[in-house]
Amino acid sequence: MAELSRAKEMRARKSEVDDERTTKLIDAIEAEATLRRRALAISQEFADLIRPGVRRRLNLDPEGKDWPSVATIKNPIREIKKAKT
Repeated sequence: MAELSRAKEMRARKSEVDDERTTKLIDAIEAEATLRRRALAISQEFADLIRPGVRRRLNLDPEGKDWPSVATIKNPIREIKKAKT
């Protein structure tokens, strides 16, 4: 029983961390698009264009190969655009 409770706590904590990470990613995407004076676009090219700036805003190496990937950047853009309509 204690194991189940501990697992539940860990899932809840992971969810909080994921939500916080996603919020920071969305803020970085919006800030980078604003800086470049570009409308958000759900395209490979746009995500590839803003990725170095997004990574820099997240205090990551702009040329790094890990998170966030181009695909990871495209998903929040889709959600942002959906929320604005």
